[in-house]
Amino acid sequence: HRSNAETMAEKADPTIFVSIPSYRDPECQYTVIDLFQKAAKPGRIHVGICWQADEEEDSCCFLLQPPSQYASQVRTTFLHHSKARGPCYARALIQRELFQGEDYYLQLDSHYRMVPGWDDELLRQLGLCRDRSERPILSTYPSSYTLPDDYQPGQADAAQLHPNVHPVVLCAREFGAEGFLRITGKLCRASSLGGQPHMGSFWAAGFAFSDSAVIKEVPYDIGLEDLFFGEEPSMATRLWTSGWDFFAPTRVIGYHLWTRKHRPIFREHACEEQRQREAKSQRQVKEILGELTLEAPGALGLGSRRSLADYEVFAGLSFARRELSMRAVRGRLDPVAFIDGDPAASMSAATPSCSSTSGPHGAAAGYAAQSTSAAAALALAIGGAAPALGLLPDRVAEQVQRMVGGASGSQRRQESPKRDLPPQPPCLFGAEGAKDKIKGLRLLREGEVCRLRDQGILV
Repeated sequence: HRSNAETMAEKADPTIFVSIPSYRDPECQYTVIDLFQKAAKPGRIHVGICWQADEEEDSCCFLLQPPSQYASQVRTTFLHHSKARGPCYARALIQRELFQGEDYYLQLDSHYRMVPGWDDELLRQLGLCRDRSERPILSTYPSSYTLPDDYQPGQADAAQLHPNVHPVVLCAREFGAEGFLRITGKLCRASSLGGQPHMGSFWAAGFAFSDSAVIKEVPYDIGLEDLFFGEEPSMATRLWTSGWDFFAPTRVIGYHLWTRKHRPIFREHACEEQRQREAKSQRQVKEILGELTLEAPGALGLGSRRSLADYEVFAGLSFARRELSMRAVRGRLDPVAFIDGDPAASMSAATPSCSSTSGPHGAAAGYAAQSTSAAAALALAIGGAAPALGLLPDRVAEQVQRMVGGASGSQRRQESPKRDLPPQPPCLFGAEGAKDKIKGLRLLREGEVCRLRDQGILV
């Protein structure tokens, strides 16, 4: 019996299409050269670039060429930078005009360096995911590189790669002022992954590798003009509800130039028309993220394999209420896995046993209320199939109290005001008088307790 990873490695030179949008970026030429130089099999690499530049103003972007034997494997489409409409628009153009049916799809930004043999490593790691998912996507925030202060485009590549070797897992960070989820990359111990890519909840636009079927099943929406924040949560929900799963690689594969001081950005053409286009795109994304049920599946909306509510349960968040659980902030990893400490430590300090929120509703709203019964929350937390989260604290107490017998939470408040439930966690409930009414009780395992806490129930 041979593993999926071994079978994939033996497949005869599967082709890889690399999508790169470049806005007036002189680093793009170095990125393309690096892709071919570092590939184990450069003959299978095909690159599609959406240039948004001016050939004269931005001549420094076109000083270097890839090795001549691979020049035919680079395809381009060109827009004047004044006509640029943001990264989603550019990525959509690449998919529509430059993709030619390659086997795999790698989405990058225009300022990257790779590790030697990056193509073999991506194929190997994607193969490791196939025992757990029919539609895996490797996605992460890469490590970093820097450039010398005296950097001049056209000179020999002077990128200085960061020495970090730890895997990076995507975690929820906060909701921005405009309401869109921000994610971040956290270093974790490779040993915590057990040699397998970690199944996570989030997707990064600047590094995503999968079967190229993703282009047909979940294509970029060319109508999302001038959108920046909102790209990642909208694509993550569309992909996940279409059956795609996200995995963090077990090692560093790429390096990204995080500073923008060497290049302009498309916001340089800010004007009222651009702000109107952006506002329209933001409204469209918020409509996608605000759907609780999918009524009209479509190529540019949510998928039909899983629901948005299921994704929120899986990731541990609520888009509508801008709430994040500890599970979301930890990227579905144990706290001890992180190199720099538990990313949810501040949440733990504020609300030791319950979920928290970085949205405007405060800690009391951190229970991510979306279900119709606490029984469903209990079933989900201990391994059941109920597609639900917990309820708000008082409702949790009432529902569970009815399950175990005795007076409801509201009745207890009327009878004894001193025992009223607090407006903020922790939320405590009891089962007085229920001892003789319940059969088959058992102790909860540690993982079940954690999942109950994520639902807003303090055990």
